[in-house]
Amino acid sequence: MSDSSSDKEDSSDFVGEEGKDSAHGLVKGPWTAGEDALLQALVLKHGPRDWSKVSTDMIQNGNHRVGKQCRERYVVNLPTLW
Repeated sequence: MSDSSSDKEDSSDFVGEEGKDSAHGLVKGPWTAGEDALLQALVLKHGPRDWSKVSTDMIQNGNHRVGKQCRERYVVNLPTLW
């Protein structure tokens, strides 16, 4: 008989305790104040349209968020700067 909990741990959709997708290292969960501040600074640098560059810079700073997450967070939750 197979243990179903070990099957979940092998899945690429498994999200660990820290809110990171274990297969890709992407963060899934609430944004921190530091991530918000970095996002705002990167949007000022790259503009509110080049989300892949914003995401690349987020990743280089240790915050593994994809462009779609950055765009949605900026548009929906943060005050507009433009």
